Amino acid sequence: MRTSLWKSAAVIGALALAACSGGGDKDTTGAPDSVDARVEDEAVADLPQDLVPDLPAPDGVEPDQVVPDVAGDTADTVQEVTQDVPEGDTGPFDDFGFDIRIPQTHEITCSNYPDRFPEEPLVQADADWVCTFDYGDQHGHVYVQATPVDCTFAMMSVLPVFECPAGYMSQNGKVEKLLNPAYDNGGNHQNDFLEFDWQGKHFKVDHSTFGVGWHACRPMDCMLVYEGGNLLENGCVPKERSLPVVCVPVGVDGKFPPLVDEFEPCDGDDEWK
Repeated sequence: MRTSLWKSAAVIGALALAACSGGGDKDTTGAPDSVDARVEDEAVADLPQDLVPDLPAPDGVEPDQVVPDVAGDTADTVQEVTQDVPEGDTGPFDDFGFDIRIPQTHEITCSNYPDRFPEEPLVQADADWVCTFDYGDQHGHVYVQATPVDCTFAMMSVLPVFECPAGYMSQNGKVEKLLNPAYDNGGNHQNDFLEFDWQGKHFKVDHSTFGVGWHACRPMDCMLVYEGGNLLENGCVPKERSLPVVCVPVGVDGKFPPLVDEFEPCDGDDEWK
């Protein structure tokens, strides 16, 4: 009789152990028995210890000691990430007092298509420039806006024609309008140049070096000065570059890189040998 009781107790213990360990003899009726109830009670008792550190405490319930540790760890992580973010290479952005516009892209219908040339619109962005200005005792910066308004054709190429709605001179924090600003993209070779009038003189910002095939290899880098239609000073003579200029295009975000003179002659420019 005693042996039968021990065997019965062993069987009941084995069944209870199988239910707690998630064995395959699962009750599929949906009605919890006494073993299922004990499993749920034990699981509920374990859940708060696992989840409270990751979830906000309910109203009126004081959080345990784990929550402050998690918040502290998170704060430390954010601080470390913030400290590791590199600062910009260009330093603070200086617009020299100009009201820099955001360049736009336009679809331009040419006013005069050649015969048998596809009459498709030209997609062209604004070509705005910021340049240094150093002439005599004047030192400042020039900003010219150039908007495509038409097209021209050369050697089966479609070339944009620009108008300049505005141009400005900035000196010592004072910004003034330029007279007759103009921009030309330079034809097929894209040897572009800027022009404007300032204090009775006409200035042309151009190139002092050209590569193979007479192609400009870098932005405009020098300046010519005219008065009354006569050339006063050619600051673009190769190997002299007596009136150096640094020009940079305005980016799609309305900003531009630092104006640092990193001039080098174009490869293949025999004029600089």
